[in-house]
Amino acid sequence: KKWSFYIGTPLKSSPAIKKDIIYITSQSGYIYAIDRGKLNWKLNTESITSPCISEEGIIYSISRKGDLIAIDSSKGERLWSYILKDKTQNNPSFDEYSKSVYTACNNGILYALKSKGQLKWTFKADSAIKTSPLLDNKGNIYFSSIEGKIYALNSYGIKKWVLDIKSPVTSSLNLSPEGILYITSKAGFLYASGE
Repeated sequence: KKWSFYIGTPLKSSPAIKKDIIYITSQSGYIYAIDRGKLNWKLNTESITSPCISEEGIIYSISRKGDLIAIDSSKGERLWSYILKDKTQNNPSFDEYSKSVYTACNNGILYALKSKGQLKWTFKADSAIKTSPLLDNKGNIYFSSIEGKIYALNSYGIKKWVLDIKSPVTSSLNLSPEGILYITSKAGFLYASGE
């Protein structure tokens, strides 16, 4: 191994990486910035999700209270927060194409915010959203509702299509380089959707 760093509490989040610096959320709600095994900074945000990071170096995460939080990755300082209308455990996603951050809540609402924290639009699905938004290189957003509907929206929040597989979906969607969307259902089916 090259190095290790002891956080001291369980880790359930996936790391975000930029310029060899690792950003990770601990179960205690701190976000850590670790550079080759050494701590750059840590910040208590009460985060519960894996962080994502933009090319500009802004980290996005979700707090236990249901706030979307933006953090300056170079300083470890909170830039802004946006109060969501419901709680979520879905990881946020940042889209470089539209410079937008997306997150989805248990009340079935997908939020799109500008990188500075202003709300762009919301979209209401038929039921709770239990998956993180998936983005392609054209700014399209894909996600599923717990009732088994798969949604595709463009970067303006306009619905492109809906696929109803009639079975709960709680695992993340995946998109191949060829544009094929892969979906797994609780009924035990693997679906592939695409043109």
